[in-house]
Amino acid sequence: MKKLLVLSMFVFVASASAADNTRHIISMGSDGFGWSGVGEQFKWDKSKNTSDNVEESEGSLELNYLYLMRNRMMVGGEISYATEKIVVKDVNDDIIKSEEDKASIGLSVGYNFADNLMESWWIKGTLARVTQENKLKRTAMSPVRNDVSGNALKFALGKRFNLANFNLLNIAYAPSIELSSVKYGSSADDMGLDSSTEVTINFIKFDLLF
Repeated sequence: MKKLLVLSMFVFVASASAADNTRHIISMGSDGFGWSGVGEQFKWDKSKNTSDNVEESEGSLELNYLYLMRNRMMVGGEISYATEKIVVKDVNDDIIKSEEDKASIGLSVGYNFADNLMESWWIKGTLARVTQENKLKRTAMSPVRNDVSGNALKFALGKRFNLANFNLLNIAYAPSIELSSVKYGSSADDMGLDSSTEVTINFIKFDLLF
């Protein structure tokens, strides 16, 4: 429902003609595909267990605002949220639930490689604060919860494709690839977690320029 509301806002604003003097970009992305790792152990984020005893669900949403300067530079902020839930039934029919929620908020600086912003390649760096909540629950046992936080450095490279042919005059399709590195604080010591790295390809991403 939240994603539908944001998409509706995009379509509403796109009903107006694009301004000649574009100064603002609002970006929305959801459910990227990629791999992440902690230390030397890597996994595919979107891999699914085919066992009937395992249920897995996940999703993500990212919102960005960028102010465009006259020298093609852009500055702004980013908010993202991701969640993952895994439910496993073991041989004794006990239910094990694992939930992970991750949120981040940060400041971004970027650059557009062309004056035609609707068709331009772009690059962006973000310094963000990350908080992560992990919960583990097993049948007839008290839940175990671990909250960790850290600082993230993100680099993204993307390309915009003008959607004017679909009567969306100031909306661009803007897929990107992003590298994110997180350094966790002392709150993660109990989990043996020091740092993590993620590479994500964002296929579902749109930019609103006005």
